[in-house]
Amino acid sequence: MDIEHKNTAADVVVMGAGLAGLAAGLSALENGAGVMLIEKGRKPGGSTVRAAGTFAFAGTDMQRAAGIEDTPALLADELEVVAAGAGDPALRARYVSDQLDTYHWLLERGVVLERVQLSGGQAVPRAHAVATDRMIETLTRCFLSRGGLLSTATAVERLQPARDGAWNAILSDGRFIVAKGVVIASGGFSRSPTLLRTFAPKLLAAVPISGLENTGDGLRIGMSLGAGLADMAWIKGTFGLPVPDYPALPDDSPEGMALLLAIYRGAIVVNREGRRFTDESASYKRISEACLAQPGAVAFQIFDDTVMGTSVPVPVNNDFRGALQRGLVRRADTVEELARSVGLTETALKETINTYNAMAGSGEEDAFGRLSLGGGVGRLIPLERPPFYAIPTAVGVTGTFCGLTVDSSMQVLDVFGSPIKGIFAAGEVVGGFHGENYMSGTGLGKAAIFGRVAGHEAVLAGKRLEAEAIE
Repeated sequence: MDIEHKNTAADVVVMGAGLAGLAAGLSALENGAGVMLIEKGRKPGGSTVRAAGTFAFAGTDMQRAAGIEDTPALLADELEVVAAGAGDPALRARYVSDQLDTYHWLLERGVVLERVQLSGGQAVPRAHAVATDRMIETLTRCFLSRGGLLSTATAVERLQPARDGAWNAILSDGRFIVAKGVVIASGGFSRSPTLLRTFAPKLLAAVPISGLENTGDGLRIGMSLGAGLADMAWIKGTFGLPVPDYPALPDDSPEGMALLLAIYRGAIVVNREGRRFTDESASYKRISEACLAQPGAVAFQIFDDTVMGTSVPVPVNNDFRGALQRGLVRRADTVEELARSVGLTETALKETINTYNAMAGSGEEDAFGRLSLGGGVGRLIPLERPPFYAIPTAVGVTGTFCGLTVDSSMQVLDVFGSPIKGIFAAGEVVGGFHGENYMSGTGLGKAAIFGRVAGHEAVLAGKRLEAEAIE
């Protein structure tokens, strides 16, 4: 139900109704709190419903049923490798310790996980696919059915101290809500040119594909309270955004547009000259940096019918057949015809594919270091079975994956590392988890895991306030 238009009070206020906010709100409800969820957009979802849709979980029964050997310890090791020494190991440890419980928590609330597959930054398949729109609908129903209050098309504009350690959440419609605990889960800032220019000016050339409301509200509010910042130096774009009207390049991503990642199924990537320029098995964050350095900051995922045969509807970044029907993929019976369809030099593309096919059949590392489909898993596939396909591809900004400093209880810390009492954060606005790079599935993973933690801790903070008032 929507909150009536009047000033009121709540045990916990949650900013943002994407996955992190819904997880925080549900967690707070399940721990006995009264919760108000404030969503800036017209409906819940945020960047979650624009995500490709996988969770990085390790040691699940779905993995065991598929014959995949994985453990939380292996996940922990790989997260440290991906982080490359940056970020906060305590946050990654909290992710690992809580991830299996969150996996079961999602299933118990009706979220359907479709399959397990390999994705970027993973040494074993641990990307648990989910239809993000249906997940948001399911969790929203859970939240409302348990007595949670939801206000849409409303933003929290400021947080101000109230009496007795509580907080006033000042809303865009003029109301305020007095809360004992606040969870900031309002996403990143990829839709804010001002903040991008401040923290990641090179990404102004990339295409924003996050939620339309991701303008940095939570980051600004946290900073106004003295919050510290983490991982700002490691903001990266994401390779895989299809360019439907190529050679015209987009300046925004239409709603419903998702990444396409044929590279982890066997595709190669070439530039406008028809030449490979990167190891396609690397994280799509690293590939994005290489793509931005290419002519026109555009590239082409090239593959054959064998790779097309791996297409699945969920997650959408592997729905190559659906993308072909929507006009996002070019198709041709020969390599030469394919080259002409996207303006590449026929001889260069033919030579590139022949060189790659010879390498793929040899089992030896090529000039770019590729030995697998991704993360050391999967044998390379020669591209020789017609028809052939090309996806004109640009770099998008799916999320900024940096932001407010928090401890392992998701309490926001100030610039000196001291807790800001009663203020917690979850999801994309949290800094310090990913470090230098990104493992696929940890964006949604940390939204659910850290959202649950933040919601519970906000309830405990409120109880401490009550106890202090009695004393």
